[in-house]
Amino acid sequence: MRAKRYLRTEENVYAFLSIPYEPVEIDVASLQGQQAYIGERAAVSHWVPDALKVIASAFDPEEFAIWCATRQSEVLRLIEFAAERIQAYVQAILEAGGRPIFMISGPEFATLPLLSPHLFREFVVPFDRPLINMMHRYGCLVILHCHGQLASVLDCFVEIGCDGLHPLEEPPTGDITLAEAKRRVGDHITIIGNVPMDLLFRGNRTEVQRECTRILDEGAAGGGLILAPAAAPYQRPFTEQSYWNYVELVHTARHCTFEG
Repeated sequence: MRAKRYLRTEENVYAFLSIPYEPVEIDVASLQGQQAYIGERAAVSHWVPDALKVIASAFDPEEFAIWCATRQSEVLRLIEFAAERIQAYVQAILEAGGRPIFMISGPEFATLPLLSPHLFREFVVPFDRPLINMMHRYGCLVILHCHGQLASVLDCFVEIGCDGLHPLEEPPTGDITLAEAKRRVGDHITIIGNVPMDLLFRGNRTEVQRECTRILDEGAAGGGLILAPAAAPYQRPFTEQSYWNYVELVHTARHCTFEG
């Protein structure tokens, strides 16, 4: 049975906006414990939805697109409502001493083919930029996770101020090559990706090694590239074939050499 979304009618929207804000209690002990355990071997990240994701996820996709086209001012009000609460949540983490690498997801709800580039500027830039500025003031790095066709909004990520952009999918899934993205924003943003998930699920180790080498050859020179899968491993069950493909990704990255 298909689950119903929270925001289905105008009445739902106004009821949602009437909910009073109650700050949550933040305990960063587990976050700090994980970082202490990991040490210098890796970094702890913390995923945070942006305001657009909170609101878009509360609608059916078709209904949200209609609201964006016909009731933009009300959508903006909803995003502002969510942004205030997300800012307070993140500030509480930071004031409690949490210092993860923040992973922000949500801008993809305003990329092509879902919404037009001008709505990306309306719904993402004004809300994600101050959130990232706050994270930076406390010394945290910030990665924006954004699928979709990014060519028309790529410069917005520089304006927003993120440190990394994941996964930057190339054609046919996306609409910009790694080389072009590096040329346009490589001096400002580290690109993280963009090994296709279908390859990791269905390919073999030779194919994974070939694709990883291509990505490194095209994007690693001069720095600003982290080789990574295009998403979390959502395949169920996670097969032995996929496991060894992930091993090959790591192996290729560790043993790749390049000039520049």
